[in-house]
Amino acid sequence: MIDHGTLLSIPFLKKSRFTGSDRGMRYSIYKVEETRVIPNEDASNDASEEAPKEEKVTLLEAAACPGPFSVDFTKPELFTKKRFSFDDEGRAAAVDWLNELYEEKREFFEDVYNHPDKYYKEHHKTDE
Repeated sequence: MIDHGTLLSIPFLKKSRFTGSDRGMRYSIYKVEETRVIPNEDASNDASEEAPKEEKVTLLEAAACPGPFSVDFTKPELFTKKRFSFDDEGRAAAVDWLNELYEEKREFFEDVYNHPDKYYKEHHKTDE
């Protein structure tokens, strides 16, 4: 189980990503920017030709994958990701989500942890 106290602060996450592992599950939490479209309120009016506005939103993204490799060397298709608000509440929600994900897939992650050789070729990212 990932402890809320082990995850670094929001100021750290503004500049760097946090990575870790927990019994066969690798994870990382990092800052992402997403562009969202704000619909034009006058869009129902045919006379309005103003384009929708866009805004950039900063979020935390949590990503988890099975070991035995670090997140940098694991095939991208093995990741499960979810986004959260970029604040302490979002950070706590990301930790809770990672712990829930581990519990959902506990048997698989424990098998990866106990038998890493079994997953070597299946999980390793190649430069092909």
